[in-house]
Amino acid sequence: LRRQPPGRAAVEDHLGRIWLGTRNGLNIYDEISNSFIRVPLGNFSKNIYTPAIAEDTNGNIWVGTDGIGLLKVRIDSSRKVPAFHVTQFLKSDSDSSSIPSNTVFSLRTDLLNNLWIGTEAGLCKIDASNLRDSKTKIRFAHICIIENNKCVLDNERVSEIINHGNQLWVGTKGRFIYCLDYTNPKNKTWKTIA
Repeated sequence: LRRQPPGRAAVEDHLGRIWLGTRNGLNIYDEISNSFIRVPLGNFSKNIYTPAIAEDTNGNIWVGTDGIGLLKVRIDSSRKVPAFHVTQFLKSDSDSSSIPSNTVFSLRTDLLNNLWIGTEAGLCKIDASNLRDSKTKIRFAHICIIENNKCVLDNERVSEIINHGNQLWVGTKGRFIYCLDYTNPKNKTWKTIA
């Protein structure tokens, strides 16, 4: 196996392909050559740090980066040499539905097929219906966890997101862990764990 920089994030997609995010970019494992192939990320630096990867139910690969936002990668493997199509999502101060930061540390899909995004400046999600409709502009819903009429998770670095059953666990750079129980969609409740 040809040597690769240490991985920070990895995901196996629905076709069994292994995607690996490293300090030097995004790679996909090629079983035939027993090596990793660098995924061309368009006009971006080839040494981009990719600390988070997830796949949505449409087979899109979402890649969190350090400084150039969130990337959506589609692969066209019907050709002899696969073609990669990359869409970039950046923070925009003039658009409240844009991603809250260009640095993304964590990505996770939940059991309802929503995509959760942990950034340098808080937590957001893309609803499953928005992910399914390719003609609709992607909207990032910014998440604010309210306790005692005060937003306790706002503009805080989200370093990890884990889905466990009907619960979504969110780890932050601060001193708390947050847990969303979405068993009852009409009454979703967050718990703060010190």
